[in-house]
Amino acid sequence: MDHGHDDGNSIIKHCSMKMTFNTDYNNLCIVFKQWHISSGLQFAISLLAIIFLGFAFEKLRSYNSIKECDFQRAYGEQTDGLLTASKRSGKVSRPLRLCALYAVQLIFSYFLMLVAMTYNAYVIAAIAIGAAWGYRHSRSDSLQNVGLCH
Repeated sequence: MDHGHDDGNSIIKHCSMKMTFNTDYNNLCIVFKQWHISSGLQFAISLLAIIFLGFAFEKLRSYNSIKECDFQRAYGEQTDGLLTASKRSGKVSRPLRLCALYAVQLIFSYFLMLVAMTYNAYVIAAIAIGAAWGYRHSRSDSLQNVGLCH
């Protein structure tokens, strides 16, 4: 009768969750137990995937910034630094599409935070490399990123 115990014929690999800054990739699990890394090749492929995730996050953030500025221009909102004051007396609520994009960006950022919580230096560097690469290739300028859309 099998109660899930190892009979010596197979190697059971468990996720290694280090709670300190490290560079170890052996038995590293990233966010899900299914994203289990047990070889250098799997780690390299995972790092490439994480770089892409960082890149995609920055592209989404840039796109959202552009759409937010478009909305502010279209509805007469003027920005002053990070504070927004409406030119019109009545506030116009943001369209559902803009809110949905913001929600996706928020979920994406939390996912990347969970990836970083492996505390693995290479994983954190991959996030930073991907984000920098995405930032470099984004269409929004630095003024849009701080809310100066005019």
